[in-house]
Amino acid sequence: MRKIQLLGVALLALFVFAAFTAVSASAANVYLLAEWLVGGSAVTTELLVEMSGELLMEDTTGALGAPVMVLCSWVLDGWMGPNSLGPLTE
Repeated sequence: MRKIQLLGVALLALFVFAAFTAVSASAANVYLLAEWLVGGSAVTTELLVEMSGELLMEDTTGALGAPVMVLCSWVLDGWMGPNSLGPLTE
């Protein structure tokens, strides 16, 4: 009977420790909003933007043993504003 009581106390202590660890870990996950900068100063009004870029995807072991490369390019239109708002429209 004494071993069962000792096991219960040990499980309770483990539960309390796990709960404390989970609470302290979740408190550390604070996400800050991004801030758009233009010329080093924060954006205070809505600005139209156009972004473009390229992405090269390469598979060094293609179906016939030869490397396969795909180049993707894109143009994104939208706007950016204060408080890290920046939806894409096209």
